[in-house]
Amino acid sequence: MAADGNIDRAIRQMVMDRWQKTAMVLAKTEDALRKAGERFPGTTSPSGWKLSMRGAMLKAREI
Repeated sequence: MAADGNIDRAIRQMVMDRWQKTAMVLAKTEDALRKAGERFPGTTSPSGWKLSMRGAMLKAREI
């Protein structure tokens, strides 16, 4: 079934494109916050928590 393989490839490509866009937005957000001298907020939301953890890891690398 060549059609099934093509559909699978199209879905994988869409998922990868979405992941790359999300990663770019996160990187730009972190960069903008860092340049503005902001600390990463500690929130209870999953996305805020992930952003806080990434910020902590980046700061640990700088030390």
